[in-house]
Amino acid sequence: RVAVAAGGSDGNISRSACFWGVTKMSTRLFPWRSKPFEDEKKMIESLDSYRLYVLSQRGPLSFIVKRDGDKQKHIVSIGERQACTCHRDDRVCQHLLFVMVKVLKVS
Repeated sequence: RVAVAAGGSDGNISRSACFWGVTKMSTRLFPWRSKPFEDEKKMIESLDSYRLYVLSQRGPLSFIVKRDGDKQKHIVSIGERQACTCHRDDRVCQHLLFVMVKVLKVS
């Protein structure tokens, strides 16, 4: 459903029309999983042993993260597709899990 603020009395939409309440059913990029994989569970359990910090927030779901002792900073983005600049090829990395579990409190 799309709600539109109409323009003039002729019913045409003005150039500065407002759109809100847009809802669209989308398909998932990856299938829903109710539980993490076993290696992800172990990484989640070990998060307390790492010292990870959010250095700044680039947007509502984008963070710059650094692990204590590392020189490299990583950009973590959460959304339709999760991404981290550490370029780990398999499933998820500690930076993504840190943001999801410790920062965003996803359980």
